[in-house]
Amino acid sequence: MDRIKPEKLPRQRVQKLWRNVRWAESFPHESLSVELAEVPPSFTLRKVAQLFETKKYGECATLIRRLNCVALDAILHEVPVDVLLDSLPHSLVILESLYVKLYEETDAPGNFPREELKMDEFLRKLVAFFAKDSTTEDSNDKTSNSIYPCCRNILRVVFWIEPSIQKHIRQRKQALDKCVSRLGRHGLVTSSSGKLMNLHDSLKVEFEKVVGQYKSALQTLAELDLTTKHPTSSSVTFGPAPTTASHQRLMQVTRTDIQSRIIKNRTVFNIVEPAVMSQCLKKLVHILEKRIEYDKMTLFNETELRKMCSEIDDDMYISVTFKQFSTGYAMLLKLLREVADECEGLMEEEEEVNELSSSDEEAASSLLHVDARFKALASLNGLLPYRTAGMYVIASLTGLLPYRTAGM
Repeated sequence: MDRIKPEKLPRQRVQKLWRNVRWAESFPHESLSVELAEVPPSFTLRKVAQLFETKKYGECATLIRRLNCVALDAILHEVPVDVLLDSLPHSLVILESLYVKLYEETDAPGNFPREELKMDEFLRKLVAFFAKDSTTEDSNDKTSNSIYPCCRNILRVVFWIEPSIQKHIRQRKQALDKCVSRLGRHGLVTSSSGKLMNLHDSLKVEFEKVVGQYKSALQTLAELDLTTKHPTSSSVTFGPAPTTASHQRLMQVTRTDIQSRIIKNRTVFNIVEPAVMSQCLKKLVHILEKRIEYDKMTLFNETELRKMCSEIDDDMYISVTFKQFSTGYAMLLKLLREVADECEGLMEEEEEVNELSSSDEEAASSLLHVDARFKALASLNGLLPYRTAGMYVIASLTGLLPYRTAGM
């Protein structure tokens, strides 16, 4: 007996089967991809690092924007912020996405993780970049188109966190400008003779003059026999007895003794007084002190700039360095001023909207009040003909009926 073999039908491929299923097409396209919330933080961090190393800054910023708050908080402490800061301005888009994303998830300025993002270090690096960019020719258009928008978005968050940052940046710029102006105050000075001389030459002339006056005073003291050859001090316990300075001896003076004493003391005073009370020497010493303070402040600011930018050449003129960084601070101040104006404009618009809404509510409430009074009057039309014991039924409703009717 022959077996009945089943009829062989051509099998369809699995891909064709899935291609013909209609319910698979009903799912949205996003559900077919893996959600970022389901990806572990370690994988996300590796992906960010990979995109950054391959210089795909835009894709890296897009990935950070798509992260939820949990994933972002998990990788925030592991993000190499120092590397991002050293890679400015290429990493600005990544920093912008971090600042904006964290700003959207932060309810108060005090809760913003400024320490994790090293906000102060970022501002210093940004100033150093602007200072270096100011020396590059034909870079303003490129910078304004590609970098300034990212800077404005970041600075908008910075201004929200610390509203006084504009004042601090202005003070730093003013300090550099003062140092530049004080570098030109080491020139010639006016000597006692009225001529312009170098400060140290003027001091030498004044010192020689003072030394000559002191020598003349010493010679006068010796000629007038006012001092001994070897001055000694006296006290109660040791030394010769101060017989000439005793109270009894001081009381035993004549007119001639006093006249002689006046002449001798006046002679010494006339010689010493110009040396001690020299106004020119005091002025020169004051100028010397000020120049020391100016140079100390200049070195301090130059050291601070070297901390901001390690690429400063030792042989570069300090005035050139200060002017470059002053330009960098000026550019940062300009962007902060634009951001501050935008924030103040938004605040003014909100205040105007609030004022308009409050005025609308007041107008509406007054209209409703008048409407209610009219309704009350209309409902009382049927009560007007009735009187009880000489008192009107509506006597309690004062103010609603200003006029009596003729029948009442």
